[in-house]
Amino acid sequence: MNLTILYEPYVLFLIISILISIAYYFYESNKNKNKEETPKKSVLPQTIVSLLVSYIVMLMSYFCYKYFHSFSSPTVSMSGGNQEDEINELKRQKIIARLTVVDDDIDVGILEN
Repeated sequence: MNLTILYEPYVLFLIISILISIAYYFYESNKNKNKEETPKKSVLPQTIVSLLVSYIVMLMSYFCYKYFHSFSSPTVSMSGGNQEDEINELKRQKIIARLTVVDDDIDVGILEN
């Protein structure tokens, strides 16, 4: 069984939001039990709002982090830099081998395979 979807950020954030909303529900229900003077009101709508708000805030913060992180300068890794360069060079050589130039037309053999 393939469970890699559980490691996606939106699924993890949904699970965390559900846990936050459950904790909020128990907090509010215990707070309402302590105050017997006030009439009982439903905590469920507030819990759903807390679920949505926490999920949206976590997703927005994650995507903002990814957006602003993409502008930062790439870090140089000492260990894996040469392997990545070799892989990129092999990919470039493979593309050049498939490339055919006839007059002003450039044909790439990707669609032919």
